[in-house]
Amino acid sequence: MINYSKDYSELLSLIKFVSALTEDETNGLVVRESERHPDLRAEIFRSFADPNFSWMEIFDHDEIRDWFDFETEEEAKEFATGTFLKPITG
Repeated sequence: MINYSKDYSELLSLIKFVSALTEDETNGLVVRESERHPDLRAEIFRSFADPNFSWMEIFDHDEIRDWFDFETEEEAKEFATGTFLKPITG
């Protein structure tokens, strides 16, 4: 099982911030922070490459579970793709 607080701490911090932002604000934040913090950018790419990574699990993390509610892993991953991956891949 993945320890998201340890293995994906940068991404988890970013998720906490975006929970209260608009889509445009989120896109700008994701781009800026991924440019400033190479570890964050690496975690985003690693999360999509890791077959054991679960977007449902990370969105259900203690401090953010009240902000996100997804029915399926696919729904959570689709949201994550649009929110975190697309802004940094252009």
